[in-house]
Amino acid sequence: MGINILHYSTGEPFKIVGGLTKYVESLAISQNYDPFFNHVHVLYPSFVSFLSVKAKITTKKEKGIFLSGLVNANNESLYEGIAHPKLSAQNKGIESVVIAYLIRHNIDILHFHTFFRLPVNFLAEAKKLGILILFSVHDYQPLCPVINLLDYKGEICIDPENGNKCVQCNVNSLSNFQFRLRNGFIGTHLQSFKAFKTFVKKVVRKKNIISVPKKINVDKEKAKMFNARLKAIVDNMNNEIDLIVFNSFLSQKVYYNFNVRTNSIVLPVTHHSFKKKIEPFKIEIGKNSFIRFGFLGGNRREKGGRELLDVLHKIVNRGIKNFELHIFGEDCGNLHIPQILSENINIHGYKSKGVFDFFDILIVPSVWQETFGFVLPEALRNKKGVIASANVGAVSFLSSGVLVFDEFKHLETLIVSLLHEGGSLGYKGGLEEMQFEHHYGKLKRLYREKLRIDEN
Repeated sequence: MGINILHYSTGEPFKIVGGLTKYVESLAISQNYDPFFNHVHVLYPSFVSFLSVKAKITTKKEKGIFLSGLVNANNESLYEGIAHPKLSAQNKGIESVVIAYLIRHNIDILHFHTFFRLPVNFLAEAKKLGILILFSVHDYQPLCPVINLLDYKGEICIDPENGNKCVQCNVNSLSNFQFRLRNGFIGTHLQSFKAFKTFVKKVVRKKNIISVPKKINVDKEKAKMFNARLKAIVDNMNNEIDLIVFNSFLSQKVYYNFNVRTNSIVLPVTHHSFKKKIEPFKIEIGKNSFIRFGFLGGNRREKGGRELLDVLHKIVNRGIKNFELHIFGEDCGNLHIPQILSENINIHGYKSKGVFDFFDILIVPSVWQETFGFVLPEALRNKKGVIASANVGAVSFLSSGVLVFDEFKHLETLIVSLLHEGGSLGYKGGLEEMQFEHHYGKLKRLYREKLRIDEN
């Protein structure tokens, strides 16, 4: 008999779009065809019931994989934050349901990719069952309820100040009504219709969620709850998790700064479409050439779109106009475009295909400490030049070819130099481990090693 494995994801595979879900989907499909594994399960937070508050798990089978939705998971939102931090640490109703599922299906490996909407204290009970527990890092959700570790001032958070900052950053957390509207059974299905999805966003989101009030009266009791949440998560990571797989050296450093000391390795994240290694290339840009830049990130605060527009505004004010910027992503239309930039900017909104046909150089101006930045290797795979912030985790794997900046003044200098003097960009190596077959093989060896199963 093979190994029974359960992945915990933010959403349902084959349905929810997103890098984390796509990665889990890729692993689950490969493991389902691998004789080393017996049954492959994916557990994810499902809809919220209007008829009962009791947690339960509903299971279906698709492509040979057991897809199990956790109904009535915790009231948490990846961007608005959480209203009830105490439940992130302990929620007996959810804990008992998940533990019963692990026992019923004889799970040998529990592989977390997030703790979103799940109480972390149940890890101790899972550990008592002799289950191997791993955690693959994709973002900062365990450390930061709004996942990006940017504080209410828009600065990188290195100290939550005993939960005081958390209260301010989570001021836009959804009420139970808003949460049920968006995550109820009907709401989750109707959101496949664009008009309804837009309506729900207007109801559940504040007028401007990316701009949190700079000063509010902090509820000290709630601050204590957020501080207790963080302590519970760090303690459980250090005591109950067997191995953490960081997606970059940057994310490893950030978690270490929050006193996470679990055994760990660094392995760049990937998915099944990365079948071949990224081929080296070089692009030359002549003096005073017209350059097509691209930005993927929409109006998300952490992506740095507004800072990029400020830089380009300054460049145009200097009389330099031999460029255009193509902007992609959700809520692009809400970005403020100065009139002087209007002829240089093209807003595309969300596109799932053909994005890289519109530009020659991708700019990744992240203001948060982006754990990996999958868009960077995607651009290199499409033979596009890249200018990226040093805050992007994928940068640390690259040997050369990508232009890296520390401050936005430096970005302005890089862009002006390219527009005036030209230059070269490309890729020489460093992301060989992104080949999915290589990544999958390394992860499988880790499973074997931790389970003490000989490869022969």
